[in-house]
Amino acid sequence: MSLEKQVYHVCGSPTSRFFYDLSLIYARETFVPTGWNEKFIVVEPNGKWRTGDSLSRLSKNREPQAVIAEMSKDSIVVPHLFCYKGMTEYRNFFENILGYKLIGSSGDVMATAADKNLCRKKVQKQGVHVAPGGLIAEIDVYKLRLPIIIKPNKEDNSVGLSMVSNQRDINDAIRTAGAYGEMILAEQYIPGREVRIAVLETANGYLVPPVIEYLVTVENPIRKISDKLKIGLNGNPKYQAQVTPVGMVCPANLDSALHKKVSDYAISAHQALGARDYSLFDFRIEEGADIPFFLEAGLFWSFSKAGMISKMLQAGDYEIEKIIREIWDRDFAQE
Repeated sequence: MSLEKQVYHVCGSPTSRFFYDLSLIYARETFVPTGWNEKFIVVEPNGKWRTGDSLSRLSKNREPQAVIAEMSKDSIVVPHLFCYKGMTEYRNFFENILGYKLIGSSGDVMATAADKNLCRKKVQKQGVHVAPGGLIAEIDVYKLRLPIIIKPNKEDNSVGLSMVSNQRDINDAIRTAGAYGEMILAEQYIPGREVRIAVLETANGYLVPPVIEYLVTVENPIRKISDKLKIGLNGNPKYQAQVTPVGMVCPANLDSALHKKVSDYAISAHQALGARDYSLFDFRIEEGADIPFFLEAGLFWSFSKAGMISKMLQAGDYEIEKIIREIWDRDFAQE
């Protein structure tokens, strides 16, 4: 009889081939801590599920009820679903309906993080700076100081995002964002540096691993989807972008005072959202003032080599599997 504990990686997307492919990019090459055995459940856009010991050895399509009947209750679930339904309803389904111990934030917290405007308001109440702006249905977008960023309120990976430097281009940017939903967010552009920072809950308190800096320039002032993903001819992601106009460096070259400031803001954002286990945030650091401005939350960690938090931990020479085992063991032991 195996003494290994069971983890189920739930991947794919019930709604979109784009998010299905994106999920599998990040779910490959997962770290498996000592004492754990992994299995994969892949949710297909057609509603069927596939299972296997790895993503390269999956079953044919199966009914979800049959898969659930075979799952061990004495286990944990690691969600890898990036579509809105996957990161909200599916997380709630596994945790609150089926009763599994879910690693990462709850579906309700993910829904808050995915709503960029609501997320801004939550962290701002905790004392974190946010750029002037809001939903275009609630503010006069023409009164924001140019340049401004216009984007869908509930999309990720810079989908539908535009940077606008002339008022005559605002309507075009609104139409671009509107193709991805009725709720559209407009924010004043913050010139300066862009960083990504993680917060991990450990036995010794909050751990902030090395910070990533995205090397924005005057020519490339914002990150676009092409800086994040290589998109195929079918419009779906193929793999993480490697050589891009906006490069990346980790650890970021931050002095101790600025590092503490952005770390404190990230921890405040983690607490404001009620994040669990780990969190990931993007900030702009205002040029000339060294003031971090919150951009958005991405409460994801795939526990794989592709994961941003994994890359941060590697840059800091942390024992990744030891940290993962601590988080999984802790959540597994909770009643």
